[in-house]
Amino acid sequence: QEIDALLQILHDFGNATGLRVNLAKSTASAIRCDEATLADVLQNFGGQTMDFPLKYLGLPITLSRLRLVHIQFILDRIKARLAGWKGKLMSIAGRRVLVRSVLSALPTFALTVLRAPKKFLNEVDRVRRRFLWAQDEELSGGKCKVSWPVVCTPIDHGGLGILDMSRFSRALRLRWLWLSWT
Repeated sequence: QEIDALLQILHDFGNATGLRVNLAKSTASAIRCDEATLADVLQNFGGQTMDFPLKYLGLPITLSRLRLVHIQFILDRIKARLAGWKGKLMSIAGRRVLVRSVLSALPTFALTVLRAPKKFLNEVDRVRRRFLWAQDEELSGGKCKVSWPVVCTPIDHGGLGILDMSRFSRALRLRWLWLSWT
């Protein structure tokens, strides 16, 4: 009955605004519905059912803890972006600009709402550090001119102004709390 009432509300909304819901493109995902038979509950729904983990607006949604495999596509996107760049032909300043503007910006959307695993943040930092110092070759300690915490400090304090991903992701998530509080 509740599903039928919800479908009627969506239908009435479509009649009032002209914005119709395409149930063939809609999905339903059950969260801990062991007792109820999902097919009986969703018999009038018309869409498909999906299990977790699933993607919504390009972000993974899971019932358990977020794992690296759920957000591996972001790392793959960062590495694919690096493949087209010729780091050896750029100066250190050009590589710094690309690290700050592109490689640091790619995971921002996901980090705004997801608490990424430390392994993911470390991998993003490893890719950024490797491109900055070694032009996407193998990185050894001798190629790094300055330690990574110093690189991640603001320019006013002697750093390169590259974002520290763990602090940045925490600040992005805390922003939601601040916005709901104010």
